[in-house]
Amino acid sequence: MEWQAEKALIPVKEETTETSDNNRSTELTVETELKPETVSQPEKHYPESVILSKGQTLRTIALDLFGSKEFWVYIYQENKHNIKNPNVIPVGTELLIPDISSYDINPDNPQSITKAKEIGVRIINTL
Repeated sequence: MEWQAEKALIPVKEETTETSDNNRSTELTVETELKPETVSQPEKHYPESVILSKGQTLRTIALDLFGSKEFWVYIYQENKHNIKNPNVIPVGTELLIPDISSYDINPDNPQSITKAKEIGVRIINTL
């Protein structure tokens, strides 16, 4: 078996046949079809907690970690036992970072962002 390289490696079988007039012909046949490999994104690892530094907010942390500032609501929900007002958090506060599998955190899904916005409105309206 030989490997023929053009765009991808494909296993081929070479068969040589002789015809009645002593001419040789070579025929290449593909033995197996290879399916393109699916490239998976490496799993992103999030810190278990962060210490709020000067200039940071729940929104900036959510944007940095999760790709959308609207996911601040889930950081708040994980920490509401220590936070009275999500708009006023002292510098140096340790914030637990939510597990994305426990919440609907997907910056590529518009419904996920809309859901987080709605939760945010409810949180702000209860202050």
